[in-house]
Amino acid sequence: MSDLIPISNHTLRAVQSISGMTFSTFLTLHLANQWTAPLGSLWYDEVMALLRKVYQNKFVEPVLIFGSIGVHMAASGILIYRRNNKTVHRDEKEVEQSPSPKVSIPLHLKLHRLSGYILPGRR
Repeated sequence: MSDLIPISNHTLRAVQSISGMTFSTFLTLHLANQWTAPLGSLWYDEVMALLRKVYQNKFVEPVLIFGSIGVHMAASGILIYRRNNKTVHRDEKEVEQSPSPKVSIPLHLKLHRLSGYILPGRR
């Protein structure tokens, strides 16, 4: 599978970061009107009307949501596949990694990694 995708891990991580930031921007816009609720109904309604033009646009919303999540998941899947197969992709060549000694990973780091598989963002 790695031969079919001649993209370095560094590039995949950059793509994953950009797609995560894109989705985070969408979420921030989507939640911004909730943050204005304590300021009163006038602020809330005005901000909601303004931001809905962006986050509920029938062209922008699917690209932001499904495009950024899809790209993020694809990049993550390729990186996970490569890591599980003990290969590193550099300049369209696969190089076998030397095996690393087994190290016990603390629970909080395991949970952090698990959340990284689910949530957008950089690892």
